[in-house]
Amino acid sequence: MNKNNILKIVNEKIAKNLFEEAIKLTQSFLEEYENDIDILFVQGICYFQVNNFNKSLEIFKKVILLNPAIWNAHLGLAKNYRKLKQSKTAYINFNKAIELSPNNYSLLLEYAEFLIEENKNKIAENVLNKLISIDPENYKAYYNLGLVFLSTFQEKKAINFFLRANKLCPKNPEILNAIGTCYEKLSNYELAKSYFLKSFQANNLFFLPLLNLAVMEQSLGNFENSKKLLNQIIDSDPQNGEAYRNLSIMKKYKDGDNEIEKMKTIYKNLQIGNNKMHLGFALSKALEDIADFKNSSFYLMESNNFRRNQFLHFDIKNETINFDLLKQVLSYGFYKKNMQYGYKSDTPIFIVGMPRSGTTLVEQILSSHSMVRAGGELNEMSKALNLEITYSSTTDMFNKIANLSPKNIGNIGKNYCDSLRLIDGKSKFITDKLPLNFQLIGLIFSCIPNAKIIHCTRNANDNCLSIYKNYFWQEVMPWSYNQVELNSYYNLYKDLMIYYNSVFKFKIFNINYESLISSPENNIKELIDYCGLNWEENCLQFYRNKNVVKTASVAQVRSKLYASSVDSWKKYQDFLPDLFFNLENDLN
Repeated sequence: MNKNNILKIVNEKIAKNLFEEAIKLTQSFLEEYENDIDILFVQGICYFQVNNFNKSLEIFKKVILLNPAIWNAHLGLAKNYRKLKQSKTAYINFNKAIELSPNNYSLLLEYAEFLIEENKNKIAENVLNKLISIDPENYKAYYNLGLVFLSTFQEKKAINFFLRANKLCPKNPEILNAIGTCYEKLSNYELAKSYFLKSFQANNLFFLPLLNLAVMEQSLGNFENSKKLLNQIIDSDPQNGEAYRNLSIMKKYKDGDNEIEKMKTIYKNLQIGNNKMHLGFALSKALEDIADFKNSSFYLMESNNFRRNQFLHFDIKNETINFDLLKQVLSYGFYKKNMQYGYKSDTPIFIVGMPRSGTTLVEQILSSHSMVRAGGELNEMSKALNLEITYSSTTDMFNKIANLSPKNIGNIGKNYCDSLRLIDGKSKFITDKLPLNFQLIGLIFSCIPNAKIIHCTRNANDNCLSIYKNYFWQEVMPWSYNQVELNSYYNLYKDLMIYYNSVFKFKIFNINYESLISSPENNIKELIDYCGLNWEENCLQFYRNKNVVKTASVAQVRSKLYASSVDSWKKYQDFLPDLFFNLENDLN
């Protein structure tokens, strides 16, 4: 059989996703003509499609040895290295392919998608703008530009690009879902709902918009609507682990619940992947509900291990370096030098601490007061800083912060406070409960000297367990999925907060979760007094607050205070020993 006939049959097999058969055909031809570039190239594609990335790499390298000018062979290398998480080598090969074919639309688009995945958003933006100049009628460039701005919390810019993509491709479910996501983040819940439903109607096998709608209903406190949507997903897609995980947040499982056995069976048969990870978190919660802590720990460790492996480039040693730099750069001396240039506003109330330390609860309590608006977890402080500096590395960032000018300091404070006023133009106080803002306390007090900072603490063991039990959609906490790293990170946080409390003293209000549970009225009155507010009885009835809650505490803060989570770590101490080793409660 001649080469053209082989290629025709192989391409027919590929069109039917019969890649293994296509590989056998190409291999039989290559036994006689081992250096045929066309056949080798097609075989490289087939090995890529069956996830044999190392074999695919070997073949594309051979193609390039035979002819280095084939741009799509370099693209083949880049795609394989991308799958193997070898980002630097992928980057080099993408650029070599572009050098050989500089205006190739599909190549540039794939490169832009890779850059977005790698958080190289500025380069991605430039590439996508070039794509628009090549073909202004192609929706994909606009859609990906929207993703760039969505990933950098610029929802208003993002939605403009998504709407332009939608105009060019009106019934694309992914675009409609992205528009819904933007509207949800901009708190326009009715429009968000309409676009999520449009997305699902465009493709009723695409369950992400229904999942997003269910999570939105959950955050609004509409638990029955949320459960109904999640069960609808599970009925149609029984292996949808994320639907089970979100359902488990709102459900209290009991002994003999058939759903537990159903989840176990699905988990056993699932291949390793995101669905299995999410289902593992759901199973862990269900088994905790029925007091089977040993098996709860098993699923918890499996799911956390999988999630942690999604962050291959993270090294906890870098966090140790960063925390040392935080104390050196954002020191009390930095504050004394710069506070006179800060923006004079008492609007912001920062609620900080480790995740799962009670920050959501404190925000619910405060925002039950008539003069306080809940802002939720905001990224505005980092955005305000990034408007004033650009940097190429973490070390470069700290150098730039150390050398901020008086104008920079004032601008950061003003831009931050202006962003709060876009949330609410009238309330006297607006909260920002992004927990990890504890790292920026020195910067916050320098740029907004009159800001209030509430630091939430909790029993260290309970706090770390609560973090370990939860999946966080943000890609910023790799340490939370490994017992030893979480333990180490907690101790870094504790050390930094001991420093900040020692130098800022009464400027920071420390509130302890266990104390709040045991003596709510006294603690809440002290909290309200620190904020300079008159007492209102509503603050004791925070569970009636209809604020949107988008954190793992979504179910708990809709209820009255309860003590069942206090000392819950003791139930897990025999199964998760690395998590609790040498944790101390000096902060309480």
